[in-house]
Amino acid sequence: ECVGPTLNISAGGMCVLMADPMREGTSPTLTFALPDDPDPITCTARIVWCRASKVDPELFEVGLVFMQIRDEDRQKV
Repeated sequence: ECVGPTLNISAGGMCVLMADPMREGTSPTLTFALPDDPDPITCTARIVWCRASKVDPELFEVGLVFMQIRDEDRQKV
């Protein structure tokens, strides 16, 4: 289990800031909340890239594409 802030998010995926690098091609299950929405979203994603952060060189930016997400949740995002 990993926790990190979201740098950006769209209907197609998100970028998160992580303390540890994540391996490209893996498919984690994500659970996240949107502002002003009490119901968390759970979906499967694929890590498409991981790089040293421009914000903090000791952290990593991880790009994820949503693979399995309910249509209503994608609309919320």
